[in-house]
Amino acid sequence: MYTQQQQPQEEDDGHIIMFLYMAQGHITRFLALARFISQRKPTTKITFVSTPLNIRRFQSAFASDTTVHSNICLAELPFSCADHGLPANSDNTDSLPSHLISTLLCASETLKPCFDNLMNDIVTAENRVPDCIIADSIFGWVNDTAKRVGTFHFTFVGGALGGALFSSICLHLPHRKNDDSNDVIEEFHVPNFHDSCRLHISQLPVHLKEATKESPHVKFIRKQLSLSMKSDGILRNSVREIEVAGRWKPLRTESKPVWTVGPLLPASFLLQGNSNVSVVPHSRTGKEFGISPESCIEWLNLHKPYSVVYISFGSESSISASKLMELALGLEKSGKCFIWVLRPPSEFDIKSEFKWEWLPEGFVERMNETKKGLLVKKWAPQLEILSHRSTGAFLSHCGWNSVLESLSQGVPIIGWPLGGEQAFNSLLMEEEMGVSVQLANGNEAQVDTSEDVRKAVEQVMDTSKGEEMRKKAMVIAQKISAAMREDEEMAKLSCTALLLISIICLSVAAMVVARPAKINENVGPKCQIIWTLPEERCEAECRDICINDFRGEQHCSEFVPGTKISQCTCLVDCLTIEHLITTASMSLSPILCVSSLGSLKRDFLTAREKPKITTDDATNEVGVAMIEPTTADK
Repeated sequence: MYTQQQQPQEEDDGHIIMFLYMAQGHITRFLALARFISQRKPTTKITFVSTPLNIRRFQSAFASDTTVHSNICLAELPFSCADHGLPANSDNTDSLPSHLISTLLCASETLKPCFDNLMNDIVTAENRVPDCIIADSIFGWVNDTAKRVGTFHFTFVGGALGGALFSSICLHLPHRKNDDSNDVIEEFHVPNFHDSCRLHISQLPVHLKEATKESPHVKFIRKQLSLSMKSDGILRNSVREIEVAGRWKPLRTESKPVWTVGPLLPASFLLQGNSNVSVVPHSRTGKEFGISPESCIEWLNLHKPYSVVYISFGSESSISASKLMELALGLEKSGKCFIWVLRPPSEFDIKSEFKWEWLPEGFVERMNETKKGLLVKKWAPQLEILSHRSTGAFLSHCGWNSVLESLSQGVPIIGWPLGGEQAFNSLLMEEEMGVSVQLANGNEAQVDTSEDVRKAVEQVMDTSKGEEMRKKAMVIAQKISAAMREDEEMAKLSCTALLLISIICLSVAAMVVARPAKINENVGPKCQIIWTLPEERCEAECRDICINDFRGEQHCSEFVPGTKISQCTCLVDCLTIEHLITTASMSLSPILCVSSLGSLKRDFLTAREKPKITTDDATNEVGVAMIEPTTADK
């Protein structure tokens, strides 16, 4: 069962297991996360775990992508679609009609015995425990496996605040009057958010609006989300700098660490300035493009800046035949140029070939003749399109991967959410970020005529409001780009603060697992943080960081006699550091933290008497050590 697709390293620095749900958007972000880790810690072994169809897609992506690192391996779990009433080779949501997606969702829990066996095989083969398991929130049961084998479990979620809203509503069903009634509340408060965070029933997607506690998919999601909350921490593919506050900010109900690790996008695409220069094509999903990136760039080069609308509803979503017809007519009425990724209407087999008869009569011929529309079957190179300066708007289902890709290029969005947390992503982008207008909500939404489409497109492309949306989107793009540039991150922090954050991030988990067994319940272990810096900066900087940031006790002393180098010592309660990491999210280098937990734990336990950690910078040393409570504390 345990196989290695890539050539293994002779020596590796730890092992991370990645277990992802069987959906294309999840594959995309997990693969991006693996690349992100590999670029920073190329000697850390990474194993993807999934079912046969998805493993084949990984193999296809790896075969066509020279950027894949040799430290990435594959492990296939057996899964019989027929055993669960699913068509053959359909163990991915983009291979299923919408009414069978919940069947696949619930069937995923049957993977647990095989996953447990896989973990046993890995431990036996390598004579070690993996450093951590990073799993989808859908696989909350992984937490039990992680505890059994003695490793860390981190939940990786794609959405930001929209995902938090979705989770809260799934867990609590606040629009239901009580558990035994089908009556709904028209306007309700969202649990775990500020009192002012209220939603109207019309803002919910249909699958949540109609959900009860007995709905199979709701029962499954509630169970898995609850189990995921027991993990050692949460990774989010988001950017802390762009997330809104105010009434949409969730309340902190527990002290679990949450790290924002986004945007997980290829660095070459970050704020390209909407250039018309062709960028290097990349394969992120193992999917076959319906048109080459070069052809897309060539077509876009024929059009003026911000003049093209890009339309795509993601990997598993589609609109009905009647709405598809109205969308086509509305695009034509708007007179705008567009690139449209076509998928069969929701009433038809999603894997079937798209038929031109589903579009208005003569539509394809008119688009080819006027060069107004580029119609693409299957898949399109989305980032290449969004990064081109001719692209002025994105008509999207508002999946979080697509949202990040669009905003990273400063492209405003016309929202048509179709499922999951997409409706909440659309809501936040429109009401709080000001970068989107919503055309419809769900496949059942009333898009009365093609006029609705025309008006939405023209509002974003031609009006002053649309121009304001574009400006706001560009500001967000700049923040996203800055969040991914390590040199800019370093410029925001003093060298000392940067080193402290990095080392504390790496150390906190080791401190948690290595706490003294016999301490007073009211007095936690203490952490001694030591760093050196020029004498003239010591008093002020030590006071600022130690007392103001860490709320600890500080002391400055001459470190090397006869020099102007001083040592700052800060004594902090370990729980304070954990709280600091929780509230600050530690967005600097959380992946390095995750990939170093296992080795750091071993180093800490084997070198308990000398737990000092030093950096490579000769002029700045940072040590973090856990010390026993004093006699008075015990």
